[in-house]
Amino acid sequence: GHAGEGGKLCFVKNEHGTEMEMLGPELVAPPISRASKNDPAGTIECILLNSCYTRSLGIELRKRGVPHVVCWRNQVEDGVAAKFAEWFFKELSRNTNSYRTAFDAGQEEVRRFGASSLLNLCFLSENAAYEVDDVDDDEEN
Repeated sequence: GHAGEGGKLCFVKNEHGTEMEMLGPELVAPPISRASKNDPAGTIECILLNSCYTRSLGIELRKRGVPHVVCWRNQVEDGVAAKFAEWFFKELSRNTNSYRTAFDAGQEEVRRFGASSLLNLCFLSENAAYEVDDVDDDEEN
C-alpha cells in the first residue's frame, strides 16, 4: 500500500485502479482501533503499517489503544519495506506475541540489506520501555 505525509492512506476507489482517495488518521484509526484487543470484541495486538509516512497514523492508533504499532516515519523504498516485513513475520512465526523481537529482526535484516532507512522505523508500544521512536513530534511532517 501507499501513504502520504501525515499518515494518510491511499485507497483505490474503482476496480480499474484509476481513482484514488487519501484518508487521514482521523478517519482510518477509529474503525481499526475498535478491532484492537483493548476493545472487548477486538483481537488485534499489533499493526504493521508498512508504507511511507505512517507514524502519524501509528501514534493515533496507539492513543486509541492498539497495543503495538510498527510504522515508518518518512519515505521508504518498496524493497526495503518488503524485506523488513519478511523478517518481521518470520521472527513472529517463531516467537508469537514477541513483537519487539520481530521488530528487531526486521530492523537487522534491513541493516544487512544495506538500507539507510533504519532511522525511519518506529515501534510504538504500550510498554514504553520497548518503544523505538527517537524523534520529537515537532520533527515529523
